Amino acid sequence: MLRRLPLLLLSLSVLAGPARAESGPNSIIGVWESDSGKSRIEIRACPEGEGFCGHIIWTRNGNPAFLGASVLEGLVYREGRWVKGAIHDPRNGTTYRAKAELEAPDRLRVKGCLLVFCDSRIWRRHRVDNFAATPAPAGDETS
Repeated sequence: MLRRLPLLLLSLSVLAGPARAESGPNSIIGVWESDSGKSRIEIRACPEGEGFCGHIIWTRNGNPAFLGASVLEGLVYREGRWVKGAIHDPRNGTTYRAKAELEAPDRLRVKGCLLVFCDSRIWRRHRVDNFAATPAPAGDETS
């Protein structure tokens, strides 16, 4: 029986699924870098009052066309995640339903859905102390 205990514990951990980071409503606030590293999004309470919103504050090549663009709107905190929001793709103007969930204090899974088709990305919390660094020129500066 003792030899089977590690296998049993491993099986139970797999069935339990990935652990979620402990979060509260404001733990989403901050600056996040997109999975590609081409843009940084600042998330804070929406100016209208309900939920959390995000806008682009930095792009790798500094393209002013995307700076300030709203990419997240109205994410509402419910049971450990943010739901009922919208995410916008500023490159083509498409809007998707959005959810977000902290996987770790520095990892945010952002999910966008259109009808039944969904895609998710991992954004990483950006340390603001390096924020003023001059970005290197690159190609596409979003996502």
